[in-house]
Amino acid sequence: MFLMVTQKITPLLLVIGLGYLAGGLRVFPRPDDAIDTLNRYALYFGFPLLIFQGFCNPKMTLPERPGFYLFHLLVAAVLVVGVGLVTQGSRSLHKVRGSLVLGTLFGNVAYLGIPIGLQLLGPQQEGLLLLSVSLQVFLAMLLGPLFLLLWSPQQRSVRSVGSTLLKQPLLWAPVLGFTARLLPTTWTFALVKPLSFFASSAAPVALFLLGLHIWVHQAQLRRLQGSVFVLLLSKLLVVPGVFVGLGWWFVSQGWMTPNEWQVTLCLSLMPTAITTFSIARDFRQNEGLMAQAILLSTLLSLLLLPFATPWFLRLTN
Repeated sequence: MFLMVTQKITPLLLVIGLGYLAGGLRVFPRPDDAIDTLNRYALYFGFPLLIFQGFCNPKMTLPERPGFYLFHLLVAAVLVVGVGLVTQGSRSLHKVRGSLVLGTLFGNVAYLGIPIGLQLLGPQQEGLLLLSVSLQVFLAMLLGPLFLLLWSPQQRSVRSVGSTLLKQPLLWAPVLGFTARLLPTTWTFALVKPLSFFASSAAPVALFLLGLHIWVHQAQLRRLQGSVFVLLLSKLLVVPGVFVGLGWWFVSQGWMTPNEWQVTLCLSLMPTAITTFSIARDFRQNEGLMAQAILLSTLLSLLLLPFATPWFLRLTN
């Protein structure tokens, strides 16, 4: 298990290191412009295509009982409300509460969660894994940027926030991908195959620009913000705890099967997603905090996942 996690996480760190090296070698005369350009590509082309591809995947299983869907909605609601309540008593946390919601909700469930889940649970769970990943990504894409803008220090109006979100391809990608499932399977494959080349570039580009950002702003990033520890605690401990507690309740009430609970538990342990940095950068909202959270949560996952994942899954047996 440790070897598998290391093999999945090491390439992420290497690409971040390559971006950092490119900054040190002065490959880009204006690195901030390069970061913005690469970020635009990842946010408006790479990640939307990656999400679209996942949602229209014909292998995705759709459970008939509503409990599985309700569970994901309730988890997201509990986490958003929890962040809102915890940050009420602290002025410094109150300023970054939108970023805390984004980083807490959005785990690296696709790049890390799917292969680790398949290894632990077997290929027979691929359909449920894809569905849980899709639901979590959709809710994170909807609620994360929403509260990032609503709770920003600029005090933007609901109308302004709605207008900004509607222009984001990331919000439309799940809807269009799910709609594409209504097409014949042969049409879907014909549509997805040429797009997969661009979709596969999203994560490497985002990791590279993250490394470049770390080099440009290394002086500020060395000073760890107190809020990053709150985000790490929330993502790596609180989120799995919520999945354990609500999952046990749903299973005991017969609203969800132990098998479905296993799938969600596995995904709950993933670190903060790379996409969160692209969103924060695009909205100019605490991108330094997100950069620290991604890097530190990924490093911590290298240590925690091999031990935590098997223990959590034994709870469902």
